[in-house]
Amino acid sequence: MELPALVIGANVVEGEIFFFTGQCPVGVPDHPHVLIRHKEKYLFLNTCSSSLDTAIRLAEIRNWPKDSYPIVCKNAVNKLSYDSYVNCNEYIELTEEQFGEYYKAGYIYREKGGGVMEDADMRRILHGIEISLNITDEDKSKILD
Repeated sequence: MELPALVIGANVVEGEIFFFTGQCPVGVPDHPHVLIRHKEKYLFLNTCSSSLDTAIRLAEIRNWPKDSYPIVCKNAVNKLSYDSYVNCNEYIELTEEQFGEYYKAGYIYREKGGGVMEDADMRRILHGIEISLNITDEDKSKILD
């Protein structure tokens, strides 16, 4: 029996890392994304990238706090392939059903063994969202509360 999309989306865990393929209609193609919050039927995902220099330059150009691009080192828990920054200045909002549909279609997938952010990294990511100058206070309260 195939699981309904809503069930798939309802059973993901905060801090899990998912990859979005080039065919996915949302997100950054072929990049890992961190599940930030799973509440009220929404999933908020931030993109990870290994382009650390790009993140620093972008923060400087836009005058955004550098801590809004926290660096996460690859390890056995998160299973990232490289040290990465997490962009806390933008997010993707999906319903559980949308997430489940993209997952079932193969547009979103977990790496073998599934990686998850450690608590200390999640705290730094949430702090990055909190200090972001690009995310509205209304959106911050939706994500952080």
